[in-house]
Amino acid sequence: MDAAFTAEQDEIRRTLRDLLAKHSGPGEVRAAVRTAEGHDRALWRR
Repeated sequence: MDAAFTAEQDEIRRTLRDLLAKHSGPGEVRAAVRTAEGHDRALWRR
């Protein structure tokens, strides 16, 4: 069984990591969980 990530999976991981680093700091996360939805809908649309 090969547990290594594929190139495509690595790219998805990098993209998500960059997106979250830019838009999900501690303040943003705290604000999002305080909303009625409990998350940042605009961020999830990205």
